[in-house]
Amino acid sequence: MISETLDPGWFTFPFLLPAADITVFFVGMEQRIKVSMEGEEILADGFTADDQTCWVRGSSTEEYNKDEAENVIAHEIGHVIVGKGHPDANGGPAILQGSDDNARLMATRSSSAWTKAKLLVKEEWDAAQQWLTAKSHHQ
Repeated sequence: MISETLDPGWFTFPFLLPAADITVFFVGMEQRIKVSMEGEEILADGFTADDQTCWVRGSSTEEYNKDEAENVIAHEIGHVIVGKGHPDANGGPAILQGSDDNARLMATRSSSAWTKAKLLVKEEWDAAQQWLTAKSHHQ
């Protein structure tokens, strides 16, 4: 059962998670998820709790459709693979000069154009390669 406010620091599961590199939970709720992060409450369509667990709002609304949900899933998994932070909010790799921030997968959601955001910069690709290499060496 998920409380109304999700605090990324409270996770203790009443069951064992299966062995996985990434676990994604879909929360069936129409409203955005209220998340407490560093003492501040925000509303989000998804968040990454630790180095492997993502929570994503799973219910469809007029504003939040399949395309938006797919992008949120990719964005949250991106946090597991390339790290925390958003490049347009002073976190993560720097803004790519000459590009539209809304084209960056790891940017914060700031417009409807974000649902088509797919761009990763070289630093993010390098982080993904390091993550994949580390995971392949543990198998």
